[in-house]
Amino acid sequence: EASYLIDENALPYEQGYRLAIWVREKLGCTEGALEPEGLFDDLRIPITEIRIEDSVDAIAAWGPNHGPGIVLNTGAEARPSSANGRRTTLAHELCHLLVDRNGALPLVEVLGGQAPKMAEQRANAFAAELLLPRDQAAQCCAASDSLNEAAGTLESQFRVSREVVRHQINNSSFGARLTTPERRALEIWATPHRLHI
Repeated sequence: EASYLIDENALPYEQGYRLAIWVREKLGCTEGALEPEGLFDDLRIPITEIRIEDSVDAIAAWGPNHGPGIVLNTGAEARPSSANGRRTTLAHELCHLLVDRNGALPLVEVLGGQAPKMAEQRANAFAAELLLPRDQAAQCCAASDSLNEAAGTLESQFRVSREVVRHQINNSSFGARLTTPERRALEIWATPHRLHI
């Protein structure tokens, strides 16, 4: 169990980043894209797909009499209905399996939207860092002629959403140097479906 890595005094996103870096090191995959579905296959953790019209994307389960396993909602409105959303959701659920087994909620509470905020923030940061490490985002941006070009390269190479790319660039060492107009341009790039006036 990786829970010993969790510093209770650290912010949830710091915990998630640290755990993701540790997982990549353990896997010997500190650079490049990582395929979470392959991790589940290698670990023989089954992924059960269901199609429901609900706001729950997935549930990780592991107890004394069952699991580990993932139930993945592939309904049209769920995040896992897209390839990048599926990858992000699986990475998110991997974090829950690694460190959130002792304080888990009953299924009925999860379905009611009662998942603990700190655990969700940690799992979101973990998923982003596992799929697109901040240091690699910074390296790509520094080596590119334009921020949009770098962002597009990262989206394609790491197969993550534009929103994950935006967060990882902003939270990287390169992001600390971005001007307000550059941050705004990156936000516009990450939300292509929004009307920009």
